[in-house]
Amino acid sequence: MAIRGTTIGRKDVRIQIQSRTSTKDAVTNEPLYTYTTFAHVWAEELGMPSGEKYEASQQVAANASRFRIRYSHTVASSLNETCRIIRGSDTFEVSNIEPIGRKSEILITAERRDNG
Repeated sequence: MAIRGTTIGRKDVRIQIQSRTSTKDAVTNEPLYTYTTFAHVWAEELGMPSGEKYEASQQVAANASRFRIRYSHTVASSLNETCRIIRGSDTFEVSNIEPIGRKSEILITAERRDNG
């Protein structure tokens, strides 16, 4: 049985989706972030034009990608803009989440940064 509007063959990239947990350092009281994987899914990676931007007076390369995944209630209920995606050795920070159709797919925009 085929899922209407979904092309499974194009989802050829295996990604991990991780959620962020925040705690505070006991000495400095600064936030410490840890990530936990809550899903391994197949995705179709859709490239986007790369660019550069400035963060804290430092020029940073910004490479955004979009990942299209099949809808899953488990993923949809945990996915937010504090999550990150791991693809191979690359890490992407989620910046936007868009449901597609009537719970058929989710389009995730995420940004990989390279500031050395």
